[in-house]
Amino acid sequence: VRSLPVTQSIVTPPSRWQPGLPEDLEAVILRCLEKSPTKRYASAKHLFEALSGCRDSRGWSFETAHRWWQEQVKGEQAPVQRGPDDFNDHSIVG
Repeated sequence: VRSLPVTQSIVTPPSRWQPGLPEDLEAVILRCLEKSPTKRYASAKHLFEALSGCRDSRGWSFETAHRWWQEQVKGEQAPVQRGPDDFNDHSIVG
């Protein structure tokens, strides 16, 4: 399977596939997928700050995110598990 780099493809807004996706979160996702690297977040810290500023970011712990992910993959191979200690403040986005 060959994938096209972001620079050669048109990004479909995530809300098309996930109706009800908060607009602020979609804006963060779309910025991550910008064709020009200079338009993307400059660092993981900047991305973390943007995600932390999203309306629905409160209350997401590692455990909450892991449960959500497990519900989404439904039998697909889950990502590598990481523990709360892998995150600086024991949370994903605030």
